[in-house]
Amino acid sequence: MSSVQQDSLHAGFESKWVLDSRGKTLYLSYPESQETDPWLICDIMHKLTYFKPERILVCAKGRLLEVREQYVELLKDFSRGVEKEKEELYKRLLEKHDENILDLKTARGMLSIRPFYGIVYSQQLLRFPVSVELFSERSLQEFEMAFQGSRQAEHSYVLGHLLYCVNAKDGSYRVFFKSDDYFWVEKELSKILRLAYSKRMLRTGRLKDIFSYRFKAGLRFLKVLTQVEAGEPASSIVRHAVYSSIGLSKIYPLLNDSGVQCFFLDDVGKRVYVNHARFGRLSTNLVFKERDFESLVSLVKRESGLNLDYSNPSIKTAIVFDRVLTRVSIDVPPLALGKGVLDVRKHVTNVLHLRDLLESGYFSVESAAFLIFAILNRANISIVGEPNSGKTSLLNFLSYFAPSWWRIVHVEDALETLPPRVFDQHRVVYVVEPFETKGGSNTKTLEIIKALHRTPSYLILGEVQTESHVKAMFRAVSAGLRIMHTAHAASSKGFVKRLLDVYNIPRILLSELDLLIVMKKLEANNFVKRFMGEIAVIDGDSSLTEIFSRHTVTDELCCYPGLEVSGFFGKLAGLSCIDEKNLYGEYEAILKVVEENRFSDNFTVKRLVQKIHVGMLGKIGGGFQR
Repeated sequence: MSSVQQDSLHAGFESKWVLDSRGKTLYLSYPESQETDPWLICDIMHKLTYFKPERILVCAKGRLLEVREQYVELLKDFSRGVEKEKEELYKRLLEKHDENILDLKTARGMLSIRPFYGIVYSQQLLRFPVSVELFSERSLQEFEMAFQGSRQAEHSYVLGHLLYCVNAKDGSYRVFFKSDDYFWVEKELSKILRLAYSKRMLRTGRLKDIFSYRFKAGLRFLKVLTQVEAGEPASSIVRHAVYSSIGLSKIYPLLNDSGVQCFFLDDVGKRVYVNHARFGRLSTNLVFKERDFESLVSLVKRESGLNLDYSNPSIKTAIVFDRVLTRVSIDVPPLALGKGVLDVRKHVTNVLHLRDLLESGYFSVESAAFLIFAILNRANISIVGEPNSGKTSLLNFLSYFAPSWWRIVHVEDALETLPPRVFDQHRVVYVVEPFETKGGSNTKTLEIIKALHRTPSYLILGEVQTESHVKAMFRAVSAGLRIMHTAHAASSKGFVKRLLDVYNIPRILLSELDLLIVMKKLEANNFVKRFMGEIAVIDGDSSLTEIFSRHTVTDELCCYPGLEVSGFFGKLAGLSCIDEKNLYGEYEAILKVVEENRFSDNFTVKRLVQKIHVGMLGKIGGGFQR
């Protein structure tokens, strides 16, 4: 595949053109057209505005023809004239668009590329020598070899104007335009949008302002380029064109596919690979070149306000690409050995479903009920595990079940929590500079301490990464705040060991934490299975008691030796001044709800368990019933 095809996201599934690997021969297929068809000549001129081949081979009505050498340069000259005139027209039409006086019919007659070519192209035909023999005949064998190559796939699906082909056996993930028409319309539209600027765009330089203005302009100019109604793919084509206009054409297909959970680049010039929710780890046909990488780096620096240079070679920040929230991590030399490393993690827009987690063996009914009970009673919860083991997903799942009247405060250095609209709760989110940033004043440590004066019902810290984060966290919990956070550790004992021996936390303070949840992952044959491996209680004497665990990945997460003897209910009773029997009764009632509603949606389960919790509070304190 040529570099041009790679940059442009490739030929359509039934491609009508191929550029050879050296970019010297352009093969064009016109099964329904005669070589004398003016549309065919206009189409060649249009393609020559993008490609500069030395040879042009055309298959028309089953005959293989080659454009004679002396006329290839003439056609290139005509295409340069077309390109220059189009650019001037695009600028003038964009001005009219801003003034809301754009005449679509006139503009389409001049610049349309589908289903016919406009006046800008056809007038060049008048310059063509009369009665010229443009083509000479050739053998079909060379042409057939150029179009060889199977695009069959075990799994394929269409999203908007793009076709996704997945072969799980060989671990491949390929993206194509659904048709050649979509390919050329998107490519031409992105060229127009590169010239589209608004005052707000120029003032802020923010992605949301760029996207908002160019998307509206794109919808209008799509009707200039084609008379054929694009239908459902219209907005998809325009969105892709907007990303292409800022140099991010390779990013869009991965953002567009909700099955892609994260994607990676090991070095500039290599293929991107993805983690797919259904098919595991797959290698794509998307080659991320230097200009693609530089475009993304420029965007991330502009959006975050953070530096990425020799003195600060690492950056991690949250970026919202249209409707997709991501955490973007970029490393460059001298930290990275090559030219650059990329890690983009997409955050799901919905909470994990309880029924799916139970069905997959993620955890058991008893442990699910226990964790929902723990969050309702404001237990201090630490979720630990390896990178990409599902810690943040579990944190979002548990926080979903927090009562709607709580005021939940988040302190995060990369936005990973779901938006408040997903939860329908009172949530305040503070985003601080990542710890990789040197000399930052807006630090997580400081914001954790300041949270003492922000009256949270519950404090969610995201990932606790450094010694200062840990000490600030213990300062907060010892002052009475109730928290939930994530951290990296392979086991509960390993996490406790690091707190004591590496961060020098006094053992007596460990009892301020209530629960340790250990997440596990198993990678095999491109797939990642995530599951809960252990739930442990930190007792009042700071000892660690394992209450739920599994010995192997196929075992169920079982309760050992029993919740009644774990000391957890007694610890919560002392903190909340609620009788231990009432707390245990609440857990049993929640367990019954989860058992009976294991196939229900999250909202139904939340409504029922919240009713149980309010009932328990009303029973022991009065005045809590609604």
